[in-house]
Amino acid sequence: MLEEMSKREGLARFFTFFAGLFIVIAAVIIGSIVFQTREGALIFQGNASLIHKSEAQKESFVIGGADLPQTASPCSESGKMAQLMSSFVYQPLVSFSAPKEAQPVLAESVIFSKDGKTAEVAIKDVVFSDGTPLTAETVRAAYDALNAPSSGYPKKERMRQIIGMTEYQTGTEERIAGLEVLDEKTLRFQFQSASLSNVTALTLPIVKASDDGSRTELGTGPYQIESIRGLEEAVLVKNPRSEGSEYPYQTLRFVNMTRQAAEQEIEEFGLDVAFLNQESSFEQFKEAGYYDIYRYPSSSYSYLGFSSNSSELLRKAVCVGFDQEKFWEDLRRPSKETTYLPVGGVTGTQKEEPSFSKMMASRRRSAGPLFKKLLKERDGQALRFLCEDTTRGRLYFKEMQEQFSPYGIEVEAVFVNADSLEDTLRSGEGYDFYFQPQGNILPEQLLDSMYQVLVPQQQEQAMAKALQGGITGVYHAVESDAANRYLLCPVDTQGGFLAVSADHREQEFLLHFIEQE
Repeated sequence: MLEEMSKREGLARFFTFFAGLFIVIAAVIIGSIVFQTREGALIFQGNASLIHKSEAQKESFVIGGADLPQTASPCSESGKMAQLMSSFVYQPLVSFSAPKEAQPVLAESVIFSKDGKTAEVAIKDVVFSDGTPLTAETVRAAYDALNAPSSGYPKKERMRQIIGMTEYQTGTEERIAGLEVLDEKTLRFQFQSASLSNVTALTLPIVKASDDGSRTELGTGPYQIESIRGLEEAVLVKNPRSEGSEYPYQTLRFVNMTRQAAEQEIEEFGLDVAFLNQESSFEQFKEAGYYDIYRYPSSSYSYLGFSSNSSELLRKAVCVGFDQEKFWEDLRRPSKETTYLPVGGVTGTQKEEPSFSKMMASRRRSAGPLFKKLLKERDGQALRFLCEDTTRGRLYFKEMQEQFSPYGIEVEAVFVNADSLEDTLRSGEGYDFYFQPQGNILPEQLLDSMYQVLVPQQQEQAMAKALQGGITGVYHAVESDAANRYLLCPVDTQGGFLAVSADHREQEFLLHFIEQE
């Protein structure tokens, strides 16, 4: 009997061990999948066993790239490294995650009025790195400082939805008319119209001038500036007063990365993250063997747009019938080295559910009947595709022909030269749809434009309803509304490469690098 019990206990331990092992393996796999789908495509996985760091190296995190900040005010410089550094030091009222979800940071609450043109913002009880409390007055002072005519803040345009901001930025007014302090912890923002850009206007980094006379601006973020040696190195240390996430590194070092410097740092395991460019190639980090290399998208994207005279049926048929994957395979020559990625949504390139692309894919079975209705509506006339009279324009035209011919739809080209393309687009005459290559326009600005062109009467109502639903769900609401109105069809985006030492796979920390615009 004792022997039988021993056997049963042994079997129980055996199955418990493998059940536990299965759970661990499953967790690792799921974590890996989440990381790849949220933060971009993992195109090369490094071997962490090749890394041999000293204990001192493990205490700091080293980021390599170009365009390091030159001054003690990194948020007033436009380079990627300067803006990344700023995101660790300064926090906004509201921030965006990579899947384009708005989240309050320094804001305790954001409540929009019924018409979507006013927002009351209550702020949290937090302090700057010198211990000074965050108040409504310090928030307003930050908006004043970064939007002053003399300020180099590179995202001033995103603030112009606030009433009176343009006049303040150009120096014709001394105060921002649409920004009012209600009490110690509450502000009121007034906007030009109901727009998704109203949320973007709440993303300004909140800075505070130092009281010690130095030029370094203080923030509430998880790190604070220790030193900046222009174009060579910048060092951040943990902010002990921050109530943010507990990142595992005491020090962040930002270093200027030439190809020669990168070779030495790679050999000595001295570079934890690198933004890859011409000076520090994809192959250089791949050959090191211990870097995970990700391809990540930028914030803007290419898209199919429509004439202001296009019918909703035409827009619906094109959006549902367009095969994003075929376009990418035909024209982007996919390989591990290409930086083009398909776009998830109209509100953001990494938009997760509900996303435009997934909604259209689920409706693709209805494409055939839709095009039959469209042929009847147009009395058999071909779709007119507007494009530049260039080699690239002709490739886009050929792709549109191939995309829609299976549905019995003819596509004819409307070729124009580059000088007259913008005028033709604005007129809305003589064409039905077009392909717009990726530019610098933000999705929020693009959607404002598309609402105004295609459904101007519904824009204010749709945006006000989305804003009233709360900032955490506003992008979901607009994504669904834009998809149901078929305002445009996102295609793809061109991003960049990020090399991450394989001993750093903390998802929350690495999000900081992927989510920068």
